[in-house]
Amino acid sequence: CSKDGRYEKIVDYNKQVLVQIKVSNFTGITYETDGGAIHVVNGGLQCEKIFFKDCKSFSGAGGAIFLDNTYQFDNEITLDHLDFTQCEASYGGAVYIYASAAANIVSIKYCTFTENIATASKSTDHKFGGAAIFLTARKAKLYRNKYVRNNGPGGSLKFCNSFDRDG
Repeated sequence: CSKDGRYEKIVDYNKQVLVQIKVSNFTGITYETDGGAIHVVNGGLQCEKIFFKDCKSFSGAGGAIFLDNTYQFDNEITLDHLDFTQCEASYGGAVYIYASAAANIVSIKYCTFTENIATASKSTDHKFGGAAIFLTARKAKLYRNKYVRNNGPGGSLKFCNSFDRDG
């Protein structure tokens, strides 16, 4: 993590990478653009038993977690027993995931999303909504998650099946 408590990993070479974060707390972490607390590009992410509170992305997606995966690797994306409370972003108030490869399976299970906010208004570019989760993936499993008082246009969950980066 950086001095401000934020974790960022950008993979810019053709190699499979898995970021594992277990039993941690991210509280009050803010960032100007995508991913208030965690920002991963072209890598897998495995998170277990983490608490996110008041994490914010001021002008981007994913108040707590931002994951953007365009490489054609079998990158594991697993969020298990996480708690997101009062996180905020333009879209994907708590979590934003883009995984274009068919080999990537997104798994979000036993997570709690409470009072997260997606601030962007409805627009033609579809970059709004998903107060808890904004998900663009070819394969995903969401299992036994809890959504409580999340707020933003389009509800707590937003699923997007457009793999065109312009929307």
